[in-house]
Amino acid sequence: MRPVERGLGWLLIDRSWIQLDAVQRLLADALPAPSRAFAVPGHGGLAVVAYLTADGGITSAEQAHEACMNMLRESASVGGVRVTAVAPGEYVKLDFESLQTEVTAASTALDEQRAANETLRVKLQLVREVAHTLDAQTRKPAPTATQDCVESAQPEREQLLALLQRVALRLGLPVGVHAAHSHSALADE
Repeated sequence: MRPVERGLGWLLIDRSWIQLDAVQRLLADALPAPSRAFAVPGHGGLAVVAYLTADGGITSAEQAHEACMNMLRESASVGGVRVTAVAPGEYVKLDFESLQTEVTAASTALDEQRAANETLRVKLQLVREVAHTLDAQTRKPAPTATQDCVESAQPEREQLLALLQRVALRLGLPVGVHAAHSHSALADE
């Protein structure tokens, strides 16, 4: 026997083929307030979850489920066709005030993180500019410098690089300064 081909919108839920649109129509007919059905991954595969608004007098998941089951029974008794609908296995009541509070808090936290990132970016740019300036100031012209000149400039260079490290630490940035090299680790970034 050849398997039945199903088009878009069909889902296998608890070993039964259903259509989410049919579940949505069931919710619209059974419940007094706006609601929405979704298929979500569960422990044994997909499960139908209904999200309900706080309006309409439905106060519990049990009450919502009973309303859906009554609608399914009523449809069957009058010859209605709901063969591809099931009552959701879970009901989530949405409190839009609480959701708005959570969204506002998340948005505020995101804005604060963006501001902190911008401050860090500005500090990093400042440290890079200081490192570049210090590096340029400590270089001696190679063709005319003798080994003695280069060696005598090394303590000055180390002092300037130490100053760069103190500036970076005051700005709250971890910096690795390598006096033996021509510039700080930050100047490489």
